[in-house]
Amino acid sequence: MAIVCIILGMVLMSLFTVLINSPHKVIIYTDQAPKPIGPYSQGVAVNDYEYTSGQIGIDPQTGALADTLED
Repeated sequence: MAIVCIILGMVLMSLFTVLINSPHKVIIYTDQAPKPIGPYSQGVAVNDYEYTSGQIGIDPQTGALADTLED
């Protein structure tokens, strides 16, 4: 019985450690950038880091490709 309690305690401690140390993830979406064409997010924030997807020069209002870098 003592071995079962020890094993159960170790499993519960491992589970709580995973839950406490899990990263906090937030999906970033904005209407001020082109909508994603594929199945990905515009950005993801995880703890203190932000990961952004690459963007091509599409005008968010028209959906047209920009003619120049300034557009």
